[in-house]
Amino acid sequence: STQRSTLFPYTTLFRSAWVVPAELPTGAPAEASPMFTRVIDEQLRVEGATQHMSSRVLRVVREAAGLPTATQIEIEFDPAYQTLTFHRIDALRAGQRIPKLDRKRVELLQREKQLEQRIYDGRVTASVVLDDMRVGDEIDIAYTISGANPVFGGKFVHSTWMQSSRGPAQRVQVRLLAPAGRTIRIRKAGAS
Repeated sequence: STQRSTLFPYTTLFRSAWVVPAELPTGAPAEASPMFTRVIDEQLRVEGATQHMSSRVLRVVREAAGLPTATQIEIEFDPAYQTLTFHRIDALRAGQRIPKLDRKRVELLQREKQLEQRIYDGRVTASVVLDDMRVGDEIDIAYTISGANPVFGGKFVHSTWMQSSRGPAQRVQVRLLAPAGRTIRIRKAGAS
């Protein structure tokens, strides 16, 4: 189903004060692709029983074939316990920043991925399709998802992918802030 969003706030702030931006690489990756991601910057802050994930993604369109992939923005979250706040969706073109975040263009899509097994998880995808984008443009996306799944009883649980499904990524940064006395365990996929 598709619905217009009234479930999450918008702000014009670029990022929260606790976020330390990743250094932006220059140039382009050697791997030929119609688009690439300059940076995926995911920063998490654990506060008591909740958490905040501030993300920035900077996509670069190299060829016309990369436009459909680069201009489709999809962010998944669960409105039962999370809020999504868009900080920015901008086009960077010829040294200028062009705001592209338009609340009327944000759609919430309910995609039950395991519907055939009669499993409903309530997650939604905030979807934005950008128009008037050109080869050579960079797309700067910044947002925060706040909230923690109550099923984990206040424990911090998070999974992240260290790659991009939309082509090569030049830099991936994952940063975690937690109180000094809080025990955090990290496990790499495939590790026991």
